[in-house]
Amino acid sequence: MSKIDIMRKLTSRKFLEAVFIQIVCLVTAFGMDAHLAQVIASLVIMGVVAVAYIYTEGKVDASRQAVELIETEPDPVSEDVEEVQP
Repeated sequence: MSKIDIMRKLTSRKFLEAVFIQIVCLVTAFGMDAHLAQVIASLVIMGVVAVAYIYTEGKVDASRQAVELIETEPDPVSEDVEEVQP
């Protein structure tokens, strides 16, 4: 399993929800107000999702720009060939 696969699994919404549900349950079990724990967990999830989205879009934009650069580079072989005029 590559590093990218691990990061994708750790930042999946299902995994994050499962982790934060466990945190909310533990915090509630030790005396914190359930509503406050849910609000805090929701804010953290929103932040993580926003950061993951920004990071992912940055990677997509970078790869798209790399492809565009490759497509716009002149072909070195065709530049060296002289055109024959009849």
